[in-house]
Amino acid sequence: MTEGTTRSREEMLACYRPIRASIQAALLEAVKQCKKPDLDRAAKHLDLIDEEQLNDEANFAMLCDVALFEPNQRGRRVMDAFLQKHVETLSPTAREMVRKLAAAFFSIFRVADWHEAGGVWLDDLLKPAGASG
Repeated sequence: MTEGTTRSREEMLACYRPIRASIQAALLEAVKQCKKPDLDRAAKHLDLIDEEQLNDEANFAMLCDVALFEPNQRGRRVMDAFLQKHVETLSPTAREMVRKLAAAFFSIFRVADWHEAGGVWLDDLLKPAGASG
């Protein structure tokens, strides 16, 4: 593709679909390493308190993502343990992708207010209250 040309939506989706499939396959394998305390911690972060909320597919996917990527009280993440012990179960392409995912920053944000210059003020819902940064 040369500079100045654009891809059609269909071309972009054709490129993205295998990437998304690798992400989903890797996360599905990694989430098998989550233990009940990991899921309980994630549910607390997300204020998921009842079975009905957990039965919602979107809520459950978010719960799994937080359980994988949010450090526990000892600063350890399930995703890091998965990379150390189980990453070889993935295809080479998925391995490369999941290593990049593990190095990325993840959080859940809430639009708190509008800001005249910056657009919006965001609250980081996974940052502990009173934490800076």
